[in-house]
Amino acid sequence: MINLTDRGFGLVFLLSFSLFLYLLLFEPFLLYLSAIILAFLLFDLLYSIVVWRRNKCKSNCSIEKRLWIWESQPIEIRVECKLGYSIEGIPNWIEDKKVELENNLITLKGKASFPYFGEFLLNELVVVRRSLFYLFVMKERVGVNVKYKVLPESLYWVIEALNLLLGIGGLTYGSSSYTTGKGRAYYYSSRDYIPGDSLRDLDWKATLRKRSLVVKVFEDEAYGGLSLIYDLRGPNKYVLDEIASALLSSTIYAINEGINLSFVNISEESSFKPSNNSDALMYVVKKVFEAEIFDLREFFEYTEPLSTKELRELLARVVSTDKFEVVRKVKLLSSNNLMLSSLLYNVSEIIGVAEESKRLGKMLTVVTPNKPWVGIKNLEEAYRTYLTFNNIVSKLKSMNVNIVPWKTLRRKSKVLVVASK
Repeated sequence: MINLTDRGFGLVFLLSFSLFLYLLLFEPFLLYLSAIILAFLLFDLLYSIVVWRRNKCKSNCSIEKRLWIWESQPIEIRVECKLGYSIEGIPNWIEDKKVELENNLITLKGKASFPYFGEFLLNELVVVRRSLFYLFVMKERVGVNVKYKVLPESLYWVIEALNLLLGIGGLTYGSSSYTTGKGRAYYYSSRDYIPGDSLRDLDWKATLRKRSLVVKVFEDEAYGGLSLIYDLRGPNKYVLDEIASALLSSTIYAINEGINLSFVNISEESSFKPSNNSDALMYVVKKVFEAEIFDLREFFEYTEPLSTKELRELLARVVSTDKFEVVRKVKLLSSNNLMLSSLLYNVSEIIGVAEESKRLGKMLTVVTPNKPWVGIKNLEEAYRTYLTFNNIVSKLKSMNVNIVPWKTLRRKSKVLVVASK
């Protein structure tokens, strides 16, 4: 479709006005002027149509890459086009867009940056072509082949966890138990027994009094422990990917630092205290697998130096394991508590944990997805999610809870993991 430019509209207006004056005054000069303007318009249009038809725009651009979601990739698309003027139809995931014109070449430069994982395709661009004297423009579609396979971040952290489980690179995780601090001799308090607790820590007097197992808590557990309170639910897989990444990376970091870990699953109302590093890693990997964020087959393309046989055996062991004993409706609150949630489910439970932490004087940090409404196609539902999320965040902040978006911690987490190796 051919359209007039602002310059073309101005010339057509001048033609109409001169014809109007000629009909009003019958001045021959006005008729000659109108004829010249009309001839100029027709020449520019006809010449440009010939050029447009004989010289179709084309591009040899072919980009097929795989990236992790946190990676950005410079992108450059060149289009050979005579009388090319600009480019339209550029997707939002190409940032810092810049269009350069040089002779018969149009170059689109930018940075490919993705809001979530998945496939991002660009099959065509719309090139705006001008006429010789900029009086007319027309749009032409140009085929390109741009395909980015953006991998979920949780896949990266699962691979890190599996590498630790197999002791890659001389790491000594396996079944080694947690280290304990020198403050072990100092009694702090008592709590209900959790499967995995050492029987030597039983508080016999409290056990006889309550007629249920009670264990003693020592200072190394009270002050050095970390409770990961998580909820692997979200409006879509993109939100789950951020929560799962936070859960996996926090577990790996805690193991690297020799910190005692306990887990609280908000959605299942259950608690789990691993007795060793292997159990902690296998537990979180199993939970991420159950969330079905990604296809397990993607592992076999990104697992060097693991052999396929080794990885298959390990995955089979992790997915099928039922050795994890959990306690229903038990909360494990350490002096340091990290909640990983979209804040969209079990809101009263979340507020309750914040109130309990405040009452007991324990630290609580909440890690959330950056924008849990991203990826929701229904605008009304996305806006409702936006309001709900921000209302809960405001409530938690009023209770002096530290709220941290996962995007803020993402780079620091990788630095800590790499440094530990």
